[in-house]
Amino acid sequence: MPARPVFRDFDRRHLKVRWTWSGFTALLACLFFALYAVLLGNLLLWIWSFLVAGLFAAHVALAFFALRRLVPERKIPERITRYTPFLCSVGLRNDSRFVPMYSIKVQDVVDGEPVDKPCFFFRLPPRASQTTFYRHAFVHRGRAAFSGMLVTSTFPLGLLTLQVFLPLPEETLVYPEKVLTPAKRHLVEQFLERDFGSSLRFFVPGDHPRFIHWPASQRTGRTLVRTESRTVQRPVWLQVDNRLVPDPRGGFTRSEDRFERTVAQAAGTAEVLLELGWEVGVISRGELVSPVSGLQNLEQIVRFLALMSFADAPFPTPPYNDLVIDVAVWAQG
Repeated sequence: MPARPVFRDFDRRHLKVRWTWSGFTALLACLFFALYAVLLGNLLLWIWSFLVAGLFAAHVALAFFALRRLVPERKIPERITRYTPFLCSVGLRNDSRFVPMYSIKVQDVVDGEPVDKPCFFFRLPPRASQTTFYRHAFVHRGRAAFSGMLVTSTFPLGLLTLQVFLPLPEETLVYPEKVLTPAKRHLVEQFLERDFGSSLRFFVPGDHPRFIHWPASQRTGRTLVRTESRTVQRPVWLQVDNRLVPDPRGGFTRSEDRFERTVAQAAGTAEVLLELGWEVGVISRGELVSPVSGLQNLEQIVRFLALMSFADAPFPTPPYNDLVIDVAVWAQG
């Protein structure tokens, strides 16, 4: 097995060195006594200054040797929803045979920015791994890219703070939240019931009994039948306008917030409609997802909504007899 190169990933890991207060004080003392030894010709002070300088060199060498043998580990939940806190597992594995690590701070890097929830490890023995968790919540939907981890340590002497970036690329999808109040749910049921009632007619001899709509018949006192069977029930299309138009009261920021609320309302409405037994599809500018039925297929719709971005294209035309609901207009009503 080939030996591991000494400077493996040195350029990619962006090693950063900063002074600690004790290290800065030791450096000033070293420079002062070195200058004093040169002026007075004091050999003892000269040797002491060289020893302190050697401590700095040994600190950097040992820290670099230990940090380069750390292997990052991460475990993300399978499903992440916007605004919903979750626990992300992060860990480190020390591949060194003899050198332990002390006082380690770990920060995950998401979308190019470190997460403001650092995790700490007091001691990481050789040939061992440790895992911890941090609590986080995304404020945006769509793809989230985990690029790596920032590992910071003052090991071994506390004179310098070394920070190294350990690459660990990983991507996950942040789903939109489902927003639908009980009042809105009742409105959906009433709206669909009225639409479904328009396809009812009175029972005439010769109609098949399986087409009888018993709830409507009980309410009216007359036997009513459906003009269409449930297998050919009209699909419901949720129309989401994803064109970015500046709001006169808040510019693009208010428009983006309104669009995100519309996406959340569409996700909640789709869940209710699928639960009621309807076929649901989503239309946006330039693309659509075909109607599906059953809560087991809600994932297709929510994933489509999670990846929806702004576009300036016409809406696809659904079949003429299908029911289309403009989510933005319906949510305001």
